[in-house]
Formats: sequence, C-alpha cells, structure tokens
Amino acid sequence: MSPELREIVEKAYRLFSDYRPGPSIHCIYDSRKLGAEVEAALLTLPLREIPRDLLAQFNDDACAYGPRDPWWPYFLPRYFELVAGYEYPTRLGAESALQCLAHSGYRKDLPNQQVAVIDRFGIELFTQFICQPVRCIDPDLLQICYSNHEDVYNVLRMLVSARIPLPELLGCWDRLTGPDPDLHLADLVNGVYRHTAYGANPHFTLFVEDAGAILADWLAAPQVRRRLEMAFFNTSDERKQAMLSIAEGHVTRVATLRLSRGGRTSFA
Repeated sequence: MSPELREIVEKAYRLFSDYRPGPSIHCIYDSRKLGAEVEAALLTLPLREIPRDLLAQFNDDACAYGPRDPWWPYFLPRYFELVAGYEYPTRLGAESALQCLAHSGYRKDLPNQQVAVIDRFGIELFTQFICQPVRCIDPDLLQICYSNHEDVYNVLRMLVSARIPLPELLGCWDRLTGPDPDLHLADLVNGVYRHTAYGANPHFTLFVEDAGAILADWLAAPQVRRRLEMAFFNTSDERKQAMLSIAEGHVTRVATLRLSRGGRTSFA
C-alpha cells in the first residue's frame, strides 16, 4: 500500500468512526440472508480485524442491490484497507468488490467530506495500480501477467461502478508518465478491443451513466495514440513493443472510425 493510500485509509477510519453496527444486517432477499455466525462476527469483531471472506459475504449478499441498513458506512474503512492491498472483499471478482458504493446513493446522502475521501481513495488506488511495475508480459497473449491481482480493466470497472468520477480516474494517466503507466494503458486498450467490433463493447454496458462513451472519447484522443507511439520507441523490449504496437493500432482505428462517423464513438 502506498503511503498516500495508507493516509487515506486512516483518514477514513477517523471520518466514519461515528457509525456503529446495528443489531442485525438486512439483505434484500431472504435467500441471501447471512448465516447467524457470519452476521454475529460482522457485528462484533473489531472493524480492523474483519477478514476478507466475512466482508465478502456482506458485500455480495447484503449489498447486491444496495445496503439496506443506514449504518452501512461503518464498514467502508475496512473495505478500503482490504482493497488497497488487492484483497478484494467479494467472491465475484474485483469489479464487484465495492457494491456497497455501487448500489447506494452515497454521493447525495453522505456529507461532502466523506464523499471527498471516497473519491480520493479511488483516485489514489488507481494511481497505485497503474504505477505498479510490470514484471511479466504473456508471450502469447501479449498482456500483462497480473498474478493474483485483477487486471486494470476490472479495477477501472470496480471504481467507476462505485461512482468514482471517470474523468478524474483517466486524469491519473494524463498526469503520470513512465513505462509502467504506459504499459497498463496498453493492457487496457488491448483488453477492451481484443474481441470487440470497434465502437461497441457489451462489457461496458455495466458502467454507470455515460462512462463507456467518456472512455471511448478519451481513447480516441490524439494524445493517447501519441503516448503509446512514444512508449514503443522508448523501449527496446520486443514483447513490450509488440503490446504497445497493437494498442496503438487499436486507438488509431477507433479515432479514424470516430472521424468517419462525424461524432462520438461509444462502447454501448
């Protein structure tokens, strides 16, 4: 965990410290009701000691369509601490790890100071992720070997689904330079377009509001193509060059398609 992210996690523990768990945890469907032992542990264990698998059951079962208990922000600091260490509290993949945020109205219901720390957490997490060193590229797939981490595509989906503003997340790439952010960008581009007709990607229908169109516009921007092109010339590693070249080809074709249509290219 980066020092910046650790600072945000500790601030979250302070900002959300007034919340206390209630006598029980409500789920939207009885069939997804938490077991008695799981519920008791979530309500009584010290917050910092709640293990990933227990919080995953709260996230997946009690937050599937939004948390029903008004004190749900009590769990947020522990969410942040686990996610910051890539211990995603879900059994469904990183994109579902912040369902408590994805399906709640927190942006209008919580105080501005609390919303601000949620946004800052998302931005610093994404910054940490796209700056992590790239140590392995699969020679056949030409994509980053993310080990037990989820890939950059799913982490971006997780954060956008949690209502972290997409323009601010993409701004991380605009601010950060160097080979690692460039390679993570190429991995995102190649993952988006690998099995997709240009201008349409059904996976992005899971994004909220017009996030798919925002991402499509950003990828089609000239500076993204130039960045990938320069990254190609700044490395002598043939595998990295191949990965960057594929990504540059994708965004060039997207930009060309966008111009030919005289408007916005969308994934939806």
